[in-house]
Amino acid sequence: MARKNKYFMSVVVPCLFFLVIALITQNAQAQQKLVASAGGVGGGWYILLGGLAEIAKEKAGITIDVVPGGGVANPARVGTGDVDLGLAMPMLIAAAGAAKDPYKKAFPDIRVVAMGFSTNYLQFSMVEEQKVGSIDEIFKTDFPLKIVTGRSATSTAWIFGQILSFYGLSEKDIVKRGGKILHAPYGDWVAMVKDRHVDAMFDNITIPSPVLTEVLVSRKMKLFPIPEGIRNFLIKEKSLGPGVIPAGSYGIVKEDLPTCTVLSGIITNKKVPSDIVYKLAKVWSENRDRVRSIHKSVANWDPTNAWKNTGGILHPGAEKYYKEMGYMK
Repeated sequence: MARKNKYFMSVVVPCLFFLVIALITQNAQAQQKLVASAGGVGGGWYILLGGLAEIAKEKAGITIDVVPGGGVANPARVGTGDVDLGLAMPMLIAAAGAAKDPYKKAFPDIRVVAMGFSTNYLQFSMVEEQKVGSIDEIFKTDFPLKIVTGRSATSTAWIFGQILSFYGLSEKDIVKRGGKILHAPYGDWVAMVKDRHVDAMFDNITIPSPVLTEVLVSRKMKLFPIPEGIRNFLIKEKSLGPGVIPAGSYGIVKEDLPTCTVLSGIITNKKVPSDIVYKLAKVWSENRDRVRSIHKSVANWDPTNAWKNTGGILHPGAEKYYKEMGYMK
């Protein structure tokens, strides 16, 4: 019996010890690797999240694999734990938490890391050769609109649907007029306009939009102001904000164009460890100048306000950092 106890203590216990250490190390390494859902490849969100991932890797040793996503899809994916992080907008974070349109069920596990990274602007553009003068004219007449907008899982497609509903229309109504609405990834938009498959684009994206910038190389385009009625509807009923596309934008905007805006931020699942979220909030805040240099849309990001107007609940790790810094009281 003594020999068995001696064998157990000298061989089995050390093996168990190293096995536990290995499991702990493996778990810690797994926690340092996250998957994050952005927007479409080539869009402002994809560029932004890629830049944030670089900072997290270099400064905090946290690897973030960026995958395509969308404004509507991201809260659901984060809420179910399909991905660890995602870019999202306050209006859709709130809707996802409360099972409101466009969500059929609630996602109570969504938590916010940081808000206010970029401002998206509703941008309705059309080829210059089409002599339509306004958005009202497009939808209040039988104009055969041929337009490309975001994929069905994006905020862009959702907002476009709200605009159609404001006019009492559906996508089928546009088709009956001889028009078409294509839901496509950004990578297809330029060719669609260049090859004359569509005459217009509707997007909810930062300024400058990489897609519109590229389209302007081959086609002359014009941007429409968003009519007051639509603006009031989207602001009061759908929680968008007021905004302006500044004169001089893209070299084609001659005067400030009224539009609507949507802020964006990083969300996570409540199961992501607090120490990881704390590190992310810290590393992005401490490297704010580098964050601001990722894209023009992030030039005014202020980490002291990153905890405000979230549309949801802050993750405890983020809350701890903002309180330590005195940003939150």
